Amino acid sequence: MNQELNQEYWEARYQSADMPWEKGAASPGLVDFLAAHPELPRGTVCVSGCGTGHDVRAFAAAGFETFGFDIAPSGIRLAEEKTKAAGLTATFQLADFLRDEPPQKFDWLFEHTLFCAIQPDERDDYVRAVLRWLKPGVGPRPPGIARSTIDADDPASRRRTSSSSSQRAIEPTK
Repeated sequence: MNQELNQEYWEARYQSADMPWEKGAASPGLVDFLAAHPELPRGTVCVSGCGTGHDVRAFAAAGFETFGFDIAPSGIRLAEEKTKAAGLTATFQLADFLRDEPPQKFDWLFEHTLFCAIQPDERDDYVRAVLRWLKPGVGPRPPGIARSTIDADDPASRRRTSSSSSQRAIEPTK
């Protein structure tokens, strides 16, 4: 069964509390990484598929200007409520990361459950989305955080990616 994973699908999951991805805390790897690297240059962070905002709050607590985006209205509502209750500041917005234009370009882009939740035939859309949302020419990224090897603003470097080239187009820092 190839079900369409659209806004209605994800909102229904929140409404029915069918959220096995909701672990109640930020990604342990992200928490460890931020604690181990307080020297990271601060900037704007996009957390795509932010859900209830745990990873957004981890970046905000570390001093980043953080933006969380999700396709489900209930995810955004819960993220805003939990962030306010934590005494942190972050911006949340309803958005379809794969298809929408970003409200701005970001210095950092983090996600840890979005890629595994999309259909395999949407992986090229994912690569193109990262290129749209991430500032071109921004320096290396830590492991698990994307950096672009394609300048989306340079017509000579734009190209349609295949699933096999997705890994080469967006690669983690070694």
